[in-house]
Formats: sequence, C-alpha cells, structure tokens
Amino acid sequence: MQVFSPNGLIKDHIIELASMKDVKGNSMIRDIETIAKIIKDVGGKFKMNVSKTLENGKITIALDGRLDSTTSPQLQEVLIPAFDETKEVELDLTQLNYMSSAGIRILLMGLKTAQAKDASMVVSGVSQEIMEILEMTGLSDLLTFK
Repeated sequence: MQVFSPNGLIKDHIIELASMKDVKGNSMIRDIETIAKIIKDVGGKFKMNVSKTLENGKITIALDGRLDSTTSPQLQEVLIPAFDETKEVELDLTQLNYMSSAGIRILLMGLKTAQAKDASMVVSGVSQEIMEILEMTGLSDLLTFK
C-alpha cells in the first residue's frame, strides 16, 4: 500500500501559519510539536491510499481518499501497468471521497489502455457524489459499473 504526502502543500501551509500572529503579536507556531501536528492534520487531507490485489486473474485497485492532481500519479503508476498483468481490472471507489478533473483523466487513460490491450476495466463502489461528476463529464456512458 502506498501513501502520498504533498510536502510542498504542507510546507506552504506551515509558512502561511507561521506568518500569522496571535493577539499579542507572537507567531502562531512556537515549537516543533505544533509543526508536527500541522503536518499530521494537513497531510491527511491531501493523501490517497492505493491498494492492489490479484485474485483469480483479476486485479482490484482500491482507492481511499482524494483523487486529484496531487494524488493522480499514484493511481496512474498502478492502473496502467495492471493491464500488462491481467485482462480484468476493477477499480473500487468505495472509500474515494473526492475526484477532480485529474482523476477523470486517469480513468480515461485506464479505459483507453484497457481497450488497446483488449482488456476490461470495471468500476465499483461509486458514491452518489462521484457518480454525479462522472455523469456531468459523460464518462459514465463510457465506463462499465459493477
């Protein structure tokens, strides 16, 4: 399982908070414990876990978190090579809570790769919010859902 932390975003957030002052004019960040807490809190908001399992010739890729421009390379690194390993790939989006246009792009890449390799890509566990995004973009007409 891989976890991606966008260090640049965390660093920018810490710098922004460090420049803020309390009512007495003191920096809002005074010690390493405060910085560690910010890294933990902010880092969790921008991550995605990707897990891949192979069972009975089918690869299931489960996503947990946010699929956006920061995390989409993670999915691409797992999804595209999966079609070299099998003809059946399932994307489990049960724990996915956000998808940006970068995520849509990766799904489209997966779909095109599956077609080029005469394989199938099935999407499961789609929440209402994610389905609305897929419908608005027309991608729901191209994908196969389980």
